[in-house]
Amino acid sequence: MLMCKIKAIKQTGRRQGALLHRILFICSLMVLNACTSYQISSANYADLAERASKGENISIKKLKSTFVASEDFAERMERLIPLEQNVLEIIEDQPLKLGAIGATILDNYYGSITGHMAMRTYYRYLEVEDAALVHENWINRLVEATESKRDGSTDLPYAVISSVEAESFLRLKQLSTVGSIYVASSDWPLNLMIIAADQDNKHENVIFDLTTQYDVIREQIETKLKGKPFSTGLLINHLASQEDGAAQAWIGAFLIYEQRYEDAIRWLNRSTRSGNVLSTLMLARIFQMQARSLDGEVRTEALELALDHYLRAIAQGSDEAMYVLGQLYISEVYGEDNVPSGHALLLQAAQLDNADAKYMLGFYYMNRHSEHFDLDKSEQFFYAAATQSHTPAQLQLARFLTAEKRPFSKEVIKWIKQLAKDDDPEAHIVLGNLYARGGGVKQNLKRALLNYEAAVDLAPDNSAIINEVAWTLAVTEIDALKQPDFAFRIMSNIMVEDSDAMLNSAYLDTFAAASAAKGNFTRAIELQTLAIKSAIDAEQHEDLEILKEHLEDFINHRVIIDTVP
Repeated sequence: MLMCKIKAIKQTGRRQGALLHRILFICSLMVLNACTSYQISSANYADLAERASKGENISIKKLKSTFVASEDFAERMERLIPLEQNVLEIIEDQPLKLGAIGATILDNYYGSITGHMAMRTYYRYLEVEDAALVHENWINRLVEATESKRDGSTDLPYAVISSVEAESFLRLKQLSTVGSIYVASSDWPLNLMIIAADQDNKHENVIFDLTTQYDVIREQIETKLKGKPFSTGLLINHLASQEDGAAQAWIGAFLIYEQRYEDAIRWLNRSTRSGNVLSTLMLARIFQMQARSLDGEVRTEALELALDHYLRAIAQGSDEAMYVLGQLYISEVYGEDNVPSGHALLLQAAQLDNADAKYMLGFYYMNRHSEHFDLDKSEQFFYAAATQSHTPAQLQLARFLTAEKRPFSKEVIKWIKQLAKDDDPEAHIVLGNLYARGGGVKQNLKRALLNYEAAVDLAPDNSAIINEVAWTLAVTEIDALKQPDFAFRIMSNIMVEDSDAMLNSAYLDTFAAASAAKGNFTRAIELQTLAIKSAIDAEQHEDLEILKEHLEDFINHRVIIDTVP
């Protein structure tokens, strides 16, 4: 039997990308070239606005479309946004000032959620409930129109005409903005992702479609360009120059992707002035990455800067910061004494529904050398993360149940089969293991082999996938499943394609086992000798014993036999 460490290496370890990784990936792909517009209505906005202000039941959709299509739309927006920003700044503390500001906003755009919020607050403060109710009804209609066929996801973002309207909408949903960054998709040229916190300080990502604002800014910039091409950089820089924290965060994220860390730090520091927790998180990430390549006092200084920014983000309620810092503590990056604090931070993040933290806690409670070793809790946390559509947790839960010989629910099998149907190569491996052992499904060696082959076909260049399949088919105790020729062939290919594979002791161990399974013990001995040398060079001393046992087996012309994972 292989040691747990070796087995862990042979398995494909994937984790759902954390928020910071997703941001960097989005920013590396963001191209804002598309341009879409609202349908222009023939109705006159001024006429509709006047009729609406007199109590007529005007269509929200028509009011908005005619406002966007009006000739002075850009000028109205330039007046509107500062006024709406002012409302959000004083709405809690200075209700008497809201009357004049709210009236001016509605004179500019009668469909402004912020304007109606201001007037509702103003009239309620004066205890004129009938007047407040008029604006309450408009707020309800505007919110309903915003939510119509939209859910704030990447695929169905809420359509708003400005970032201020987005923030007002969230306030009406009892959510506060703690961070934001611009993103894009093929369907919407400019989206705004807002990190919103509820009253329990749980954070969620809410996406808003800002196509209207995009079109206005694009037209303004193109006028100044006088025929020169419009670009993403021009748009983002225009917004950033107006102290737009979401734009400054985007620039910072893009510069991180470009590995221009000092420039990124400058932009992100500007963005944090507006309380943007995403920028604080990215600053922490920069210092953490820099520390990896440093030694001595400069490394300690970088780690302290990372810690400071993670703690700032935690103070803002960031479950992402709790999760990342918890990981660092548990990994003893900040010393052995902080491991308990890491455990506490992961629990805190899990209570805020952070799926990555739940996934990590599943592993934490699996550690048999820990005082907190508890397989029941491990299963509970893997399951909790899996129910949040956390793909790695769904896969790991199936592996855990198999390894610990625990019963499978139909739900777990359904998750794995769906992932395999979606062409996830690791899901095919897990499903192959289940069919091979009869775990949660009826044993079917033909289906097991088909799934192993599917994993290889889907990820022919993925060394970890190839290695796991090859190991299983080379050393399995199930004779009818053993495929030494196939295992040797796919390992040979990966050793040629991946220059790092020949330096990996676990991969060399698999290659040697496949060679022995084919009867070529001379080659197996050569490869296993290299595996031992690689482990020594990498200071993987805990793996040496099992690697040396395998070498002795090959010297004595014995093949390796192991159970299907």
